[in-house]
Amino acid sequence: MHMKEYIYRALGFIIDLLFAGFIGAIIGISLSLTLGFYIAVVFFLSKDLWFQEGSFGKKKLGLKLTSNVDSRITAGVNKIIRNITLFIWPIECVFVIINKGRRIGDLIGNTSVQLLEKE
Repeated sequence: MHMKEYIYRALGFIIDLLFAGFIGAIIGISLSLTLGFYIAVVFFLSKDLWFQEGSFGKKKLGLKLTSNVDSRITAGVNKIIRNITLFIWPIECVFVIINKGRRIGDLIGNTSVQLLEKE
């Protein structure tokens, strides 16, 4: 994995985190802080299901999330499972460098992220 891919993955993560935080803040301000927090967490865990290629941040930066399983249902579940490990993000950051671009969540969810070539 090249440095550009590491940077794009980090930026995609930040975009997704800001997007989830924005949604949580809007709901928190208008309804309830607790509800806003829980919706932000659920949104963040399911962020890779909203687009076929992965999350909003990945899509905007030209990254593609692929599931290494055949079933659509299993692939969807794996995309959620891979995001649970993001709550230990400092460990994930070190692991992605040591393990050639794959997070702990990628290994557990049997997924990988690739930078799409511009045409």
